[in-house]
Amino acid sequence: MMLRRCRRPTIAVAAALCIGILVILALAIGSGWRLTLLEGAPAIDTPTTTTMRIYSEQGVAPFQCTPLSASAPRSLRIFVYPLPAEFNTRVIEHNLAHPPDMRDPVCTTSFYSSEWAFHQLLLDSPLRTLNPRDADYYYVPVYGTCHGFNRMAVQPNASAELFSAALDWITSHGSIPRDTLPWRYDPYSPDWNSLGTIEQVATRGEYPPFPAFAQDHLWLFSQGHGAKLFGDYSRIKNAVFLTANGQLSAAEFTLAKDVTIPPRLTHYVPTPIYANKSVDELEVILTGQRPTLACFGGTKLPCFVNDARGSCHSRGVRPYLKETFSKHPDFRILGIRSSGYEKALRSSTFCLCPEGWHAWTPRVFEAILSGCIPVLISDDLALPFESLIDYDAFIVRIPPARVAADLLSTLQSISHQDVVRRRRAMAAVWGRFVWHDVSQHGDAFCSILEQLYLKKRQASRRWADQKDVEFRRWVEAGGSP
Repeated sequence: MMLRRCRRPTIAVAAALCIGILVILALAIGSGWRLTLLEGAPAIDTPTTTTMRIYSEQGVAPFQCTPLSASAPRSLRIFVYPLPAEFNTRVIEHNLAHPPDMRDPVCTTSFYSSEWAFHQLLLDSPLRTLNPRDADYYYVPVYGTCHGFNRMAVQPNASAELFSAALDWITSHGSIPRDTLPWRYDPYSPDWNSLGTIEQVATRGEYPPFPAFAQDHLWLFSQGHGAKLFGDYSRIKNAVFLTANGQLSAAEFTLAKDVTIPPRLTHYVPTPIYANKSVDELEVILTGQRPTLACFGGTKLPCFVNDARGSCHSRGVRPYLKETFSKHPDFRILGIRSSGYEKALRSSTFCLCPEGWHAWTPRVFEAILSGCIPVLISDDLALPFESLIDYDAFIVRIPPARVAADLLSTLQSISHQDVVRRRRAMAAVWGRFVWHDVSQHGDAFCSILEQLYLKKRQASRRWADQKDVEFRRWVEAGGSP
């Protein structure tokens, strides 16, 4: 009897614990907490305080990259234009068959392969819709960077010509009927077939002057030139640019409208330092001492070489690093793609990330995936997912003009306790910079979609109000829907 009386409470307690765990998991998933069991990702990816505050302030449900069931509502719906293969897949086929004579020639593995990866992942995403009527955004799959590399030697403006041809295809293609793209989603004409191209409609003054003109269209620019790759990007100036280079001073980049995306580093950092680690192994990574204070690897061109902005390459920072710290015992200054670069990243406490040809640099993300605290030497760059990530919790920022005065003293003044704090903050978000072959909750692909989801919710009311007002004015002036 004593044994039976002892067992009953034990069973009851166990049952209560099981029920409690199930309730917690249900609440967690419902509130946007995501359990990730796939290889290479954090064991549990929970929303940051920043992310949950944004959702709370906007009164919207947390983003779900993969809906919990086939019948669950979608956070976002994206229509992919069925462009001919010459704009995308044939570009890749040509590249693989005839790689150009250049560094990083293969378009499916280079820094710039996000244009290919995003398209492939979106085709397989449950957030893709085949019905344009349901879409929040319209993606135009053009591999402009890869095409530019393929044709660089014989056709310097190849990227611009391909992008322009894609826009011409969309705006003039007559096979898409009116009932496929209603006026409220179609940025080209109220009646695709009868009114002609967007240029013809605009010339005749028959198209309503929507302020939201093409704002629901997505164009991806994976190279540092951003939308300049398009050539005359004023033709699509109101569209959303998914761009690697979030250069704040660039005329082609608009912080409120565009989305900065991380480079695809799968080929360069195939196994992030945090991946597949036990709790104890991860703690060693986060709290251990590293032998080198700081490192930098890359081209160090003299100042008489102008960058893409027409000024001194890297604003003179890279030559300064070479001249000042090449022989410093606490620094490692390496050449571009040095064989010891990856080892230097993982053995250094800080990784220096100066500008180069552009404000954009992949070194920030190489550093994060190597457990090395990035030192961003730029005051002209918007990083990916800034509304989702508190970068100031781990990144060290030094303006280029202050490098000589502040770099060494700033790094030496950061205590080991602060280093550990920054590493922990970095370890909580590293998954957002990883591109997987199959998308996972919280990875780079899903984070881009989450950023689009938030932007759409932030702007939807304003866009709807503007469209309604302008459409009513157009109708009142004699136009007809």
